[in-house]
Amino acid sequence: MAASIKDVLPSTCSVVIPSKDSVLKELLPRRWMQQTSSSLPASIITPSTEEEIIEVVKYASANSLRVLPAGGGCSAYVVVNGKTIYLDMQNFKDVTVDTTKHVVTVGGGVRWAEIIGKVVEKGYYTAWTHFSSTGVVGSSFGGGLNSFIGMIGYSCDQIHSARVITAKGDVLTLSHESTGQEKALFNMLRGGGVGLVIVTSLTLRLHKISSLDIEEGGKAVDYTAMFPPPAFEYAAELYAKLTPITDKRFSVGCAIMNAPPGMPISGPVMMISANFIGTLEASKAPLEPLLSEETKSKALFVMPKTTELARMTEQADGRFRNGNADMDAYNAMMTRIPASTVRAVVQRWIQFNEESPALAAKSTLVMAGFSNAGPQAADPERETGFCHRERRFLGQVIWTGMTDDEIRLVGPFSEEILAIFRKEDDAHGVPKTVFPNNMRAGTDMTQMYSTAAKMEAVHEVKQYWDPEGVFWNPAVNGWK
Repeated sequence: MAASIKDVLPSTCSVVIPSKDSVLKELLPRRWMQQTSSSLPASIITPSTEEEIIEVVKYASANSLRVLPAGGGCSAYVVVNGKTIYLDMQNFKDVTVDTTKHVVTVGGGVRWAEIIGKVVEKGYYTAWTHFSSTGVVGSSFGGGLNSFIGMIGYSCDQIHSARVITAKGDVLTLSHESTGQEKALFNMLRGGGVGLVIVTSLTLRLHKISSLDIEEGGKAVDYTAMFPPPAFEYAAELYAKLTPITDKRFSVGCAIMNAPPGMPISGPVMMISANFIGTLEASKAPLEPLLSEETKSKALFVMPKTTELARMTEQADGRFRNGNADMDAYNAMMTRIPASTVRAVVQRWIQFNEESPALAAKSTLVMAGFSNAGPQAADPERETGFCHRERRFLGQVIWTGMTDDEIRLVGPFSEEILAIFRKEDDAHGVPKTVFPNNMRAGTDMTQMYSTAAKMEAVHEVKQYWDPEGVFWNPAVNGWK
């Protein structure tokens, strides 16, 4: 075994070997992870060229290590440990907008925040995720929820091609034109692609903003309504009236939390937010229940606004600006969320808030609904690695500012909320699923690759392209 990976890399390549006194959160301050699942990596390497990456891959293969490429560092389920070479892709930052081919090509370390403005400036949009701090590659390979989902599908559906490095050190360009095993790999990357290759660049389809009937100045429409506890029953019924969503321009979320600073009241509140990719006038019909006089009389406020497409992520980004090594999240994808489910979730959270107010203050329960027209149309043959195109709802339990002990304490409550989310689907025999981007360490991977055929496919792709396990895929390699 080589004395150090530094022996095989040029001196210009940054290599950090942690000492026994190193602190994981200080080494990887932006890494989203549950600390109870991770420990110090074998090394942290920041390459600048594909040649350096190839040498890292060869070293890992020869020394029974695993290479973990990190773009945005926002996959909270990722397990880092002493067998991990943490490959920081921050030097792969090129962004090229091609207005002739209507695509954008980004380096493997690019975050959505680094391309949104450049794309919009050229008159285009694509399926950027709700949080612009996430990496383009990782979020796209894990699905990629976005405000345009009803029209163009998930982020993974925008992937046009990918330049990758395999476990053997080969450099390939994969695309829809690929054939054989390369086509199988390309398909799996789109929504099921964790731990199969290293991506040095990704090319995504672009869509013309001029094709959208939106407000002047390239603005979409947002509504936010906040409800006090006496109106929670009404808010639950309201959310049920707004869903399931049939208008592909529309998505809606319901959140239960303690009121953030600056709100009209303190303590528990429910918030219903609606996003409409259209004009204020066109939004009035699908959002009529939200805009009714009765709703306005029950809510603390119903606030409409228009937002430039390039600034759509700003509000969500504010919550995740300083890194999130102390966060945790649970999620479930469902086919239905009736009013009874919303009521049960609210009642259980209020009880938890009374029992453990300090922990409840760190929680947000979210139910998101969206049209599945775009996802269904984007992959009619079900070729991609993403398995849950019929699901119209995502339920999440999100925790921020957590200590390791607190993360363990809230586990039972979080699982209880997931069970409530899934109650109706369970009653109809619908299999349990998770959204890949937001899954937790230890997840039963049949909930990601939810059909036997898709699970078999990922094992076949992994066996062909990475039989020695140089990269980490939890469905094949487990959670260690």
